[in-house]
Amino acid sequence: MNIRQLLYESSPQPESTPVDRILVCGRRRSRRHRALAVSVGVVGLAVAAVIVNVSATTPGRVLVEQEPGAGTQRSGTTPTSGNAGQGVPARAARSIPTRDITNIPLPASGGYTAVIATNNGAWILGTNLHFVDQRTGRVSATLNITGLGLAYSGSSIWILGESDLSGGPLTLTEVDPSSLKVQFRVAVQGSHAYGNTNPRPRVVVADGSVWVSEGDRTLVDVDPRSGRQVARVSLPSAPGALAADGRAVWAISYGGTTLMRVDTRTRLVTTVDNLGSGFAQTLAAEEAVVWTTRFGSEPSSNRVAQDLVRTIGGRSVFTHLPTAFVAAGNHQVWFLGYQLSSQARSPANDPGLLGQIDPTTLRVEREAHLDLRAQDTVDLAVGGDTIWVLDMTRDAVIRVKTSGK
Repeated sequence: MNIRQLLYESSPQPESTPVDRILVCGRRRSRRHRALAVSVGVVGLAVAAVIVNVSATTPGRVLVEQEPGAGTQRSGTTPTSGNAGQGVPARAARSIPTRDITNIPLPASGGYTAVIATNNGAWILGTNLHFVDQRTGRVSATLNITGLGLAYSGSSIWILGESDLSGGPLTLTEVDPSSLKVQFRVAVQGSHAYGNTNPRPRVVVADGSVWVSEGDRTLVDVDPRSGRQVARVSLPSAPGALAADGRAVWAISYGGTTLMRVDTRTRLVTTVDNLGSGFAQTLAAEEAVVWTTRFGSEPSSNRVAQDLVRTIGGRSVFTHLPTAFVAAGNHQVWFLGYQLSSQARSPANDPGLLGQIDPTTLRVEREAHLDLRAQDTVDLAVGGDTIWVLDMTRDAVIRVKTSGK
């Protein structure tokens, strides 16, 4: 099963075969066929028992994963309770070789806030905009510009900044990534800049438009060719995170877990799902599949629950993988997370756990442990066959190559 099949299954399906027709078909089987089916079932159970026993005794740390299609699946308002990290013990994720992990220093005291990835490198925003070449692992270009948010459209870099910190309008700047020339800079009329406050201003690119949030309930659609405001869309609540995917802008409520979708053509706002108690930290989207990291306490214990949630067509699946950051791109989903819930007492006990999850089966395929000091001072981006992890406390970015076998 792939993502397209999941998208099909999440939409209304035709009625299944009537029960009476199934029963009629069943009566036509001969006794010998029924005996053969019972024998095959017994053999299958025996094989399954052997597999479970082998998995339980396999040495090494194993991330708890779900069977294909597993996870707490629902589309209501409250997730099924259960300790994060519980599930079916599965094969150990493959470790990413240390030779594929490179720590790249950035200019000191850069005040870094965001990273975006392309197929040939990463753009990192701080007191300046830097480009790190994927091949050489070096800063190869720098532009003297700062801002609060960063987005990439394939032909342009978009920087959301501030004209001043006394309530003046936000600014939107387009930069040509090839020449590093500023194409234009416009004020986002009706917005107000107060610095890097919460919920902070954000910018994404979707369906040929640039979408800006100053941190309140208003989303502004900006024409990328002229900088002119095309529309202003009101959300049910202020967004704590934004993501873009084809014809949609996705938002998760600040301080909550309400997932909202904005159709970029009709500008219709839909509340897709509510992921229960707690709040969401990060949001990612690709091919109509949305990934959210939800933070909350477990009702049955005093442990922290950090859950990665997949939403397709309004149907959300709680993977029970304790994660804090998620990024999607190039048909890959990567997360930064914690130790398993049975080992965790604090939400920052393992900030450097990097993992890749299969978007269809929800199995963790690969993992690595990075030397990160704090979970709340990082950013994560996927570009080509490389993962970029921005470490704001050390003024560094970590390049993780994923093409190696």
